[in-house]
Amino acid sequence: MNTGIKATLCITLTVALAAGIVTGCGKGNNRESGKSDPAKETTAASETETTILVPINYGSDTYKSVKDSNGGTLPESGEVEGCNFRITERDDTSPMGKNRGYYIDMLDQPNSPYFVIINSGERNTGGYGISVVDIGVQDGEVIITVEETMPSPNDIVTQAFTYPSCAVVFDKLPENFRVISIMGEEFKNTSGDTDSTSPDYPMDDPRLFEDDYKIPDGWIASFRNGAGEIMMETFVYAGTNGYTCINVQSTTVSWGSSQWKNRFKSEMAAADKDEVISITKGFGSDGCVIFPDDLNKACDVGEFLKRDI
Repeated sequence: MNTGIKATLCITLTVALAAGIVTGCGKGNNRESGKSDPAKETTAASETETTILVPINYGSDTYKSVKDSNGGTLPESGEVEGCNFRITERDDTSPMGKNRGYYIDMLDQPNSPYFVIINSGERNTGGYGISVVDIGVQDGEVIITVEETMPSPNDIVTQAFTYPSCAVVFDKLPENFRVISIMGEEFKNTSGDTDSTSPDYPMDDPRLFEDDYKIPDGWIASFRNGAGEIMMETFVYAGTNGYTCINVQSTTVSWGSSQWKNRFKSEMAAADKDEVISITKGFGSDGCVIFPDDLNKACDVGEFLKRDI
């Protein structure tokens, strides 16, 4: 497949993520980010050349938004200029887009959709974000509008490099389209930029694009670590030649909610229990371990080594 789509496993970053939050197996308080203009932050990404445009005239007769037929609300999926689209979130701890801009990629499978992945660029800490706020058409051109956010001065954020990104998935690419910010800044197409993505982990697993990944049955142990609204989890499955580890990031659907959504991150093989422990440390899920015979009991990770499983 193309080198554009990258897997989300990056050991250095996930260790930093685990260190940047209060560790534990419970839930704590989270933060609410304030809105500003992250493009003005001093980062490696800010050196990327961009073009400043006059903002789209959303109130004009020439601009038609997909919100117009949805009660003024941006739909998660729909149709624009004969192309079906779906808006999806992305993980901000994966260096899949170090440079500010967007790139286009496909999965390595027949009839793959097209992924327009939009990146804010490298940020020095957590707390930054980017999201699609409108999709519309002006003079035959599809306009994808994104909004960027940054942490407030008093926010407690992850002390690690992050790479905020979002994506729009099309069944076929619009003939003409561009990506702009709400401030009118046009995002550069970095599809041919070899430095825009991480070359180490090709992302050809459709599970990475599921909004709420269903954990397969049959796991023998669940390692987990986190606090507040985010949890890193590793589900372990026994096999004939060792173990399979599925790494998942779980987040609440909204601040303070008791409902959680799972995002698949990676699947890794381990020859023995020591390798399982090593994988959980690399992913940042080594806070405690839970076994299916007692879901309410959190055990020390060493308990996994003691059990005959």
